[in-house]
Amino acid sequence: MKAQLPAIKDLYKGELSDIQQQNEFNVLMNQPPAESWVKQHPFIKNHNYIPIERIEYLLTRVFILWKVEIISYKLIANSMATHIRLHYLHPVTNQWEYQDGIGASALQTNKDANPTDITQIKTSAVMMSAPASETFAIKDAAEKLGKLFGKDINRKDESDYNNLLKSFGDSGLIKIGTFGYIENLIRTSLFDEDIKMALEQQAKTLTENDVNDFIRNLQDNQKEPENPNQKHIQEKLDIIEKQQNK
Repeated sequence: MKAQLPAIKDLYKGELSDIQQQNEFNVLMNQPPAESWVKQHPFIKNHNYIPIERIEYLLTRVFILWKVEIISYKLIANSMATHIRLHYLHPVTNQWEYQDGIGASALQTNKDANPTDITQIKTSAVMMSAPASETFAIKDAAEKLGKLFGKDINRKDESDYNNLLKSFGDSGLIKIGTFGYIENLIRTSLFDEDIKMALEQQAKTLTENDVNDFIRNLQDNQKEPENPNQKHIQEKLDIIEKQQNK
């Protein structure tokens, strides 16, 4: 007789609600980034990246408190290499955690010079390469946090983290997981940017009674460019706003 394997939730100790909340946070962190934030590398063919200003914005948006510690920097061959430690205050555990990252940037040399000839390095080379290598290191550390920060962005195969929501029972989404799912639906919807921003603000104040209808209407606006439900969503938002102002 084949032994029955334990469920994932049976392998953990402690409060199941805390574990599930962490699990749902993992799902949120592994939602795809907004398509408008993903750029094509100007020199590397078929290579995508997220600009550092977007990474820094996301770090502030998700964690609020974060900081960068420079562990080391050195010259390797003709490149400046930097090792950083990205510290962030985890919103679920309320504990400081970190991810390490490394980055390198080549030193600029005079035209037609051997890249390893240190006498041909331009005067401002180190001044430009040092902060560039730090930027690459920050992005390297942030990518380890999840797809939202660029993990898997250049991989052909990737995993669907949404299935993790079922790992600890079918109790449904709670606040952080629901909001992450709604944010993704808003980003991929057919509404213009002003309406998307209004929807995102309204999503933060939704009650459990309104969430299902809100999500259903967003799902209806993922395919058809002209959908009558768009008007229904706006009416729903107006009702919610009136209720909140009472």
